[in-house]
Amino acid sequence: MVTGRTLTYSRPGDPHYGAEQYFPGRRVTWAFADGYCMDGHWYPKDGLICFAYHDLDGEICWEFFLRSGRLAARVAGDPPGETVYIVDEKEGGIDCKLPGVGV
Repeated sequence: MVTGRTLTYSRPGDPHYGAEQYFPGRRVTWAFADGYCMDGHWYPKDGLICFAYHDLDGEICWEFFLRSGRLAARVAGDPPGETVYIVDEKEGGIDCKLPGVGV
């Protein structure tokens, strides 16, 4: 469903939460709003979708669901106010800052 696509996420009070590009083989690149990117992979686990990134220890597991006709997600165990929404979907990539640029 998402391979080859980039999804942009927003949450209340943070319209530019970030974007994620989905590659074949369950590989991903997450881009924060400031342009910093992390590579990783996703996998299903206990009814959730979990992500493991090279720059982070452990995993981040998300619950995906429909809310008011929109696809939404929340980190497993977070309160409802932490819900993020998909606000854009496109084919193609994301722009990432080169390491050390702007530091």
